Amino acid sequence: MAAGHPGDAVPIYRELLRAMPDNPGLTLNLGLALDMSGDKRGAIREYQAVLKLDPQSFPARLLMGTAYLDLGQPSDAIAPLEESVKLQPENLDAQATLADAELALERFGAAAARFEKLSQQDPSSPKVWYGLGACYEGLAQKSFDELTNVAANSAYWLYLVAESRYANKQTYSAFYFYRQALAKMPSLRGVHAALADIYRQTDHADWASVEEQKEKDLPPPDCAAEMLECDFHAGNFLAIVEQAGKDSKTLYWKTRAYNQLALSAYDRLGRLLPSAETYELRARIESKRRQYAQAAKNWREALQLVPGNPAFKRGLAMALAQSGDLQGA
Repeated sequence: MAAGHPGDAVPIYRELLRAMPDNPGLTLNLGLALDMSGDKRGAIREYQAVLKLDPQSFPARLLMGTAYLDLGQPSDAIAPLEESVKLQPENLDAQATLADAELALERFGAAAARFEKLSQQDPSSPKVWYGLGACYEGLAQKSFDELTNVAANSAYWLYLVAESRYANKQTYSAFYFYRQALAKMPSLRGVHAALADIYRQTDHADWASVEEQKEKDLPPPDCAAEMLECDFHAGNFLAIVEQAGKDSKTLYWKTRAYNQLALSAYDRLGRLLPSAETYELRARIESKRRQYAQAAKNWREALQLVPGNPAFKRGLAMALAQSGDLQGA
């Protein structure tokens, strides 16, 4: 095991258990050896055997939940992970793994609350910041879906579509939707500024100046009537997302606030010291944004630190294929 050959340890543990049957420590070690050698289902059977011998075994519950997650069965992971958290409430690994399972099941609110707490306890963890960002992205999508049901093709809806297209570097599509939003609500703040950015990117500085002036000419929000907008510009994003309203304006500002919270979490991830894990998570973020060339660059950085890692190589191959480099893939 210490030499990194868990598969070779499996028959030795089995032999030891024949000599000392019903030993929870050896059974746990056999499960771990199977787990590390890739036999997740075999490992789960051993963890279950440990719990029959020692129902209070924290490692067996945590490792079982992790193995279910690795198998892509988060619903089966929840119960053992919740039990592990009950046994050791302050254990950060247990809390983080349970948050991962909740995220996989799209229980974004519960997972975000757990990741928020973990971000204060362990701010150097890349997985915490990535998980928090993914939760807020999920909550932003749910809020946007609610807005779609309430007011599809409204100025608010069109602005958010434009913002999403612009973030994914779909400049011309974003321009079209910003213009549509402006036609429906000329007083909507932020649209002229966004159009100015697009004009500058496309070498139309004169048109950009016109849009910037139009943005300046708009009156500032009346914070008594436009509290959510004022909170947004003040950075009070958590206060916004706690609003219970389901009207189009509230859902618009909630979606934008969730997006900003996601960006903030990903920014914290980006500022952590480079490691294979941070490069891996950055690659996943870039892939979600469809920035596949940038994702490939991050996968390569991860492989520099852990050469030959099969998961990193698979990620790189997929990013290269999606970016059009089929020969490289």
